[in-house]
Amino acid sequence: MGVIENYLSQGLGGLQETLEDLEKRKAIGLKIIRAQEEERRRVAREIHDGPAQNLANMVLRTEYCEKLIDANSGTDEIKEELGELKQQVRTNLKDVRKIIFDLRPMTLDDLGLVPAIRKLIQGVEEESNIEGELKTFGEEKRLNRYIEIALFRTVQEALNNIKKHSGAKRFWVKTDFSNDTIHIIIRDDGKGFNPEDKLQDSEDDSDSEHFGISNMKERVESLGGEINFSSKPKQGTKISIKVPVFVN
Repeated sequence: MGVIENYLSQGLGGLQETLEDLEKRKAIGLKIIRAQEEERRRVAREIHDGPAQNLANMVLRTEYCEKLIDANSGTDEIKEELGELKQQVRTNLKDVRKIIFDLRPMTLDDLGLVPAIRKLIQGVEEESNIEGELKTFGEEKRLNRYIEIALFRTVQEALNNIKKHSGAKRFWVKTDFSNDTIHIIIRDDGKGFNPEDKLQDSEDDSDSEHFGISNMKERVESLGGEINFSSKPKQGTKISIKVPVFVN
C-alpha cells in the first residue's frame, strides 16, 4: 500500500506541475494577446487622429479648389489653396512614415539596433522639447534579428514613457557591446516614480505607463536577460537592460 500511495503521490505531483505549467502558458498567451490588441488600438488611434482626418480635410480643400476654378476665381486664391493642400500632403506623408517606422522600422532591418535607436531619439526630440543623447561603447555589431527587435521595442517603450510621462528636459541612452552581452542604460532627469507601484502585477490596470513597463520587463526576460528600474519621485529614472546575445 505504501508503494502504491507513493506512486500515486508522485503522479499527482507531476499532474500539479503540469497544471501549473499550463496556467503559466495561458497567462503568457493572454499577455501576448493583450499586447497585440494594445498595439492595434494605438495604431488605429494614430491613423484616425492623423492621416485619416488629414485626408478628409484634403478632400474638402480639393472640392473648394474645383469650385474656385468653376467660378473663374483669381489664380492667386487658387494657388494659395493648392499650396495649403500641398503642405497637408507633406504632413500626411510624414505621419504615415512615422506610423510605418513604429510598426516596422526599415532602419533596424538595414542598419541595425544603434542607428534605429538614434532614429527613435531624433523622433522624441522632434515631437517634444526633450533633448536626447546616444553614446555607444564596445564594438557595434549586428545581433540576431529577434534580439534586435525585442531590444528596439523595449527602448521604444522607454522613450515613449519619457516623452509622455516623465516631464524630463533631457535623457540619455547608452549601449555597451561586449562579446556575450549587450547592456543598455536609459536615463532621464524627469519627475521619476515609485518602481514598486508601477511593477505590481494587475491584469485590470489600464494605465499606459504601467502597461509599457510590464511589456518591457516581459520582453527582456523572454530573451534570458534582466531589466532593473531605479527611480525616485523628483529624481529622474534609470533603466538598466542586460541581455545575452549571439551575432547573426
